[in-house]
Amino acid sequence: MNKLTIVILCLALISLACLTTSGPYWTPGPETPAPTITTDEPAAGAVYELPVITATAAQRTCARVIALDALNLRKGPSEKDIVLAWLKNNDIVVVVDQSNADWWHIESAVYSGYARAIYLQESECE
Repeated sequence: MNKLTIVILCLALISLACLTTSGPYWTPGPETPAPTITTDEPAAGAVYELPVITATAAQRTCARVIALDALNLRKGPSEKDIVLAWLKNNDIVVVVDQSNADWWHIESAVYSGYARAIYLQESECE
């Protein structure tokens, strides 16, 4: 076998290992509010209802991966930073920060890291 074939086979095995250990896909859910601590004692037999807070799509930004095969999720905003994971085409991720025009800080199912903005397209959160 030539060297290129060996490299391709190794990359394929690594991809399969990553897919089988990543678990089910993560879907961003509503944000949970921090508990409120009060010093008042509730009246005997009092029943309190907690407000239900749900995050809307307007409160969070998501993006769809539009890479041909896979997109590297990196530890920092540079091609020199460590690759944490590969995101597949059409994966939905949560966008944490878009202030850098070239690299967006995103969260995937397992990792939080940076990806090239040109391979991400703003999308509805699923």
